[in-house]
Amino acid sequence: MLVRIVCAVVCVLFALFVMRLVARGRLLLKYSILWFAITCALLVVAIWPDSVYALSAALGFLSPSNFMLLLGVLCLLAVCLSLSVIVSGQASRIARLNQRLTQLDRRPSLVDEPSSEGGGATAARPLSIAIFSAQFAPHIGGVETFSDSLSAELARRGHNVLIVTNDTEGLGPRDETPEGVEVIRLPCFPLLSGRLPIPRPCGERNELRAAVSRRRFDAVLVNTRFYPHSLLGMKIARNMGLRPIVLDHGSAYLCFNNPVLDRVVRVYENGVTLWGRRHYDPVYYGISQRSVEWLRHFGIEARGMINNSIDAESFESSASKRDFRLEAPLHDCRLLVAVIGRLVPEKGIVALLKAAKDPALVSRGVCFAIAGSGPLEREVRSAGGNVLALGPISKSDVAKLLTQADLYCLPSRSEGFSTSLLEAAACGCPSVVTDVGGARELIPDESYGTILPDASAESIVRAISRLADDPDSIRKQSEKCHELVRRSFSWGASVDQLLKAARDALEV
Repeated sequence: MLVRIVCAVVCVLFALFVMRLVARGRLLLKYSILWFAITCALLVVAIWPDSVYALSAALGFLSPSNFMLLLGVLCLLAVCLSLSVIVSGQASRIARLNQRLTQLDRRPSLVDEPSSEGGGATAARPLSIAIFSAQFAPHIGGVETFSDSLSAELARRGHNVLIVTNDTEGLGPRDETPEGVEVIRLPCFPLLSGRLPIPRPCGERNELRAAVSRRRFDAVLVNTRFYPHSLLGMKIARNMGLRPIVLDHGSAYLCFNNPVLDRVVRVYENGVTLWGRRHYDPVYYGISQRSVEWLRHFGIEARGMINNSIDAESFESSASKRDFRLEAPLHDCRLLVAVIGRLVPEKGIVALLKAAKDPALVSRGVCFAIAGSGPLEREVRSAGGNVLALGPISKSDVAKLLTQADLYCLPSRSEGFSTSLLEAAACGCPSVVTDVGGARELIPDESYGTILPDASAESIVRAISRLADDPDSIRKQSEKCHELVRRSFSWGASVDQLLKAARDALEV
């Protein structure tokens, strides 16, 4: 009896204590309900213990003590769950508040003002911008060129830029571009010749990640959406209270011409894209209109485009003194077609080699100069005949080849916004290209170039044969594409698009 009296008194005192906390504002009334419920249950047990004996026996417990122990454990679990929900809610509110404060603090700095010298816009203060790119120079590719050129233009305007990439070439953790842009290279496993860098867990990687996380950025641009490196960039941005800006550079799934591997890659792309959307809430942009349309395949509505660009005048003037027409494989080369890029199946190399051997092109004196390296380089070198295999060539040689070529051919399966299309237009070389990213922007109609209906050898033969028979059409296309790229595709315009995207990200 004494034990029951003591338990009842303790319950009453505890209830009074909880009520006092509520009255003083140290405990919200909605959070006190659970404690009142537990106190009332214990008070009932202390006054009417027979009810506990009867209930435990009805539920099959060997003794009331076991029954009470289970009830106690359940109560503790309920309390822990309640506290977890409360803490999680508070953490989310703090994160949103921190993000809002960051937005209010940074919004004025993202407003560019016209330069007094007429050289584009200058920021009210230099911005700090991080660009996450899974690969970067000297690794060769369109995304690498885009990141390098965009960061150079940002640095020219006085902004502070950090490139965060993977060390696919074994160059070490820290580097700097000729324009003074800082580069941090994270340790990785460079699978597929660096095309798929996988994070390599180690102390050095953790230190570099921590160093990046301690920096303060005004905007974070993540190139592509499906690399582990992309998720890292999104995560760091969100931890800083920023919405990551994800720029998609593709217009189709990655393809390795292997049915099993391609299926695995599709599942992987879908999974990583979904993870990034759900966990980091980025804003998406496309490198071209085709990229914007491709994002809809994943249920993503892009907010606009940040176009690939080129310094057309500088690129054209960088041409070397090499004479590719003297190297042409045909004695009577009346039409020189340039092909530049990675020699992989998705670039349409197999169809190109088949088209090159077609009698309709050989009889018209059409020869192909193919520059680049990759898995199909052996097939290109063994083609012979009217095919000149150049292998990898320098940037100045690329400019010279495009200056001398009559046409540029790109029957690619997928492109975000091919840099080589911009380079060809900058040199006045009309393109014959499939309907991939950048094609519609640079070839709005047939007076600017030729968009193939598909990537088959037959389509390539028909298009090039028609142009070979109509040299005036090639000349007109050359003039119009040359003028278009100089007028509409400058790096200054791309930087303006990025800064606008950064402002929009703060407003969302």
